[in-house]
Amino acid sequence: KMINIKTVKTEEKLKEIFNFLAKTFYDEAIAYNEHYFTMSERYTEMKEQYNQCKEMILYIEEDKKIVGALTSKKMKINKKIYSLRKQYNLSQEELADKLNVSRQTISKVSN
Repeated sequence: KMINIKTVKTEEKLKEIFNFLAKTFYDEAIAYNEHYFTMSERYTEMKEQYNQCKEMILYIEEDKKIVGALTSKKMKINKKIYSLRKQYNLSQEELADKLNVSRQTISKVSN
């Protein structure tokens, strides 16, 4: 299987990622007894994040199908980056290469 880790480059892809994550947003709110934000609130939040730093919305494709995605959701992105690197056994440099960003970008958000 071909696994690729990518950054969101277009608003169309952002919508695709949002649709992939929509059920997860609801399930997490219930599981963690969090305030449930409406889907329009969640999409607005993701779009703001996309406009601020496109490099930090990541998604994973396996055989050209989205199988995972990461957004900061005002959480600590460093933990998500670390988890992603460990899951796929990648160094900061290898992850940066796959995302087409600098190693310094990965280092900056990992600390």
